[in-house]
Amino acid sequence: LRGAAADSLAPAGRGAGRPMPPTGIDAVDILRGVSPNRGDMSNGNVLPFMARPRGMAHWSITNAKSLKSNWFMDPLSTTFNGIRCTHMPSPWMSDYGQFLVNFAVEGLAATPLYGLKNSYLNAHYLNATAVNYCSSEGCTRIEFTPSDHGGVLRISFPAGLEGRRKSVFFGLQDGSFTSTDDPLKVTGYSTTSSGGTQLWFRHYFHAEMELIGNATGRGPVKTSQPAGVEGAEHRDVRTWWSGPSEEVVIVRIGVSFISAGQARLNAMRETSSGFDQVKKEGRDAWNALLNRVEVEDDPVDGLTEATAKRRTLYTCLYRSLLFPRNLTEVDANGNLVHWSPYSRNALVTVFPGELVTDSGFWDAYRTVYPMLHLVFPEIGRAVLKGWVNAIRENSGRLPQWPSPGPRSEMVGTMGDVTLSEAIVNGQLEPADVEVAYHAVLQNAYKGGGLDSRAADLEKYIRDGYLPFRVAETLNAIMADYSISEAARYLGEHAVAEELTIRTQRWRESFDKETMFFRGRDNSGAFLKPFDQYMWVGPSKYTEGGPWQYRFYVPFDGPGLREMYEAARPAGHGEPSRLCTVLHDAMTSVPAFHLDPAFHEAAEMVINCFGQYAHNNQPSHHILYMFAHGGCGAAGQKYIQHTLATLYGEFGYSGDEDNGEMSSWYVLSALGLYALAPGSGEYQIGAPPLFPRMVVRRQGGKDLIVERSAELRSEQLNAALGTEYLVADRALWNGEELDLRVSAANVQYRQLLAGGTLSFA
Repeated sequence: LRGAAADSLAPAGRGAGRPMPPTGIDAVDILRGVSPNRGDMSNGNVLPFMARPRGMAHWSITNAKSLKSNWFMDPLSTTFNGIRCTHMPSPWMSDYGQFLVNFAVEGLAATPLYGLKNSYLNAHYLNATAVNYCSSEGCTRIEFTPSDHGGVLRISFPAGLEGRRKSVFFGLQDGSFTSTDDPLKVTGYSTTSSGGTQLWFRHYFHAEMELIGNATGRGPVKTSQPAGVEGAEHRDVRTWWSGPSEEVVIVRIGVSFISAGQARLNAMRETSSGFDQVKKEGRDAWNALLNRVEVEDDPVDGLTEATAKRRTLYTCLYRSLLFPRNLTEVDANGNLVHWSPYSRNALVTVFPGELVTDSGFWDAYRTVYPMLHLVFPEIGRAVLKGWVNAIRENSGRLPQWPSPGPRSEMVGTMGDVTLSEAIVNGQLEPADVEVAYHAVLQNAYKGGGLDSRAADLEKYIRDGYLPFRVAETLNAIMADYSISEAARYLGEHAVAEELTIRTQRWRESFDKETMFFRGRDNSGAFLKPFDQYMWVGPSKYTEGGPWQYRFYVPFDGPGLREMYEAARPAGHGEPSRLCTVLHDAMTSVPAFHLDPAFHEAAEMVINCFGQYAHNNQPSHHILYMFAHGGCGAAGQKYIQHTLATLYGEFGYSGDEDNGEMSSWYVLSALGLYALAPGSGEYQIGAPPLFPRMVVRRQGGKDLIVERSAELRSEQLNAALGTEYLVADRALWNGEELDLRVSAANVQYRQLLAGGTLSFA
């Protein structure tokens, strides 16, 4: 039961007896994109996280015995191997600090069985039935609700199980338990790590149990010694007792990266109010954010259609609010503090202020941060403050893929784009601007070491390209563009001009003969032979091929259009060459040459259309390039086609990647997209998903996006007859913007101040 019926009353209808489609947390489906994937195919590669918005602790049902498993949740499995506290941002990054909590009834079965079909599972609450722990009076009920730094487990045993030993246990892969004199209290720490930590890393937890019910017949409560051996599936410590009839056990858990004492403090602050209150607070926390986006259903949609659209929208909002993870805790004096994975001193690991982690900038810079700035600007500011503190503690550089500390993953310093965007958008405090700007200048001018552009920076600056690396060259140019905009905003005109000249050298990687971006060797010659379908290859197209990188200059659409015309001019009365090539990308055979093939290539063919690989990030700007070719109507239709077909109950067209895929959906549904983060502008896209959408912001600066009922419909293309809405113009606070001949943009600061965007 994924809807409201299992957790709340159904919303009131618009008319007598007519139900309303769900909204807010009741519209969220946290199982979308969850599958027992093993790396060969993805429809999200996500976990059904129970968590607070930006909560430090994420929790998930685990069906796997091993805490080493990265794919540990199978919606079709009936084995309940516990609830796992996890910090895994992606199965490709693995987990850290994980542990699990579970229970058992002796003499019935070693492990509970359950089924999602008769369970309620959402971000704030789990309600499941242990179908093999039953009596004639009923079955055992499992409930869980998360807090920011912990959670509460409630297990309700039916009458008829008296006399049987019951137990609650905690499992660790690596780490230790701390013995106490009270068997109803368990303290321990996990040291499991997949990288990005120091040798002294510990994730602490503290749990306190309460037995509720008739104590008559209850045997003594005892705690077992830790069982199992290091390196086994897990070691555990059990609290067990011989229980009376019909009783409830409450397990209140606090976690901390700082200390066991801080974990105990977090448990006391966040879970002592009782299960139902913590659950209510979680529901309220999610609704306070999710309901910022209000929608008006299309009158042509029935309840089923309206519900489907809302579920996708609010599920994407949920995913986009999980990461970056907040590592901030509140100490005994009420101060914001955090454990730092960047400290090289085992005696100094706690620092003042906020810190965040678990965000791959190669993915997230494209949509996650632009979405936060637009819809949740106060969250965007808090997240950026956390990243600035990471720079301070990481030798002046922003980590490329922190999880929790620096990890050597992906290519380029794409966090430069996020920091520059924050500077231009005015989302940083003055002192933080200085730190952020210094960090991006370091990457633009000083290579060497982790989290930098490494030793080839000098060659890139001199020649305008990196040999044998197309994707890394274009990413460096994108980063330099954003830094140049930040420099210009700060009045650093000499730096801005120098970097602007550098960014224009993208043309040197464009081959006019083939009209593709191609790799060059050390002498500057294009690599041969050239295969337009060769993924990765000698030219190193990261997670893609020549087609996916064919339009990879989102900051210079007019320049790309000119380049295509210079290479092969369009005939009189024909669409621009850029439009023709974009159309080819949408409709051509989705061929790829790669052996062995990795999952992104297969997903493009199976899940997407043409060479438009929406299943992976390098393609996410492409549909917005149509407007720069003068064929914006086609782009509008393909954006709506992507919203309608590549997101849904099945999940996603590829890895969701820490909110990036979901944030693309939210922005595109709103009709706005930050094509070039750092420009200070959002490009107008397709008419909004709903006739009217309102973004409620703090301070009453609401953003309204609406579409006229008179918009015309056009077929997508000759092969696909599906019709989508097309707008020739948009009105921003009454000012008319032509969408027919070129891209139209609105300044971020204007959008932040509030107003109305109308598609007509």
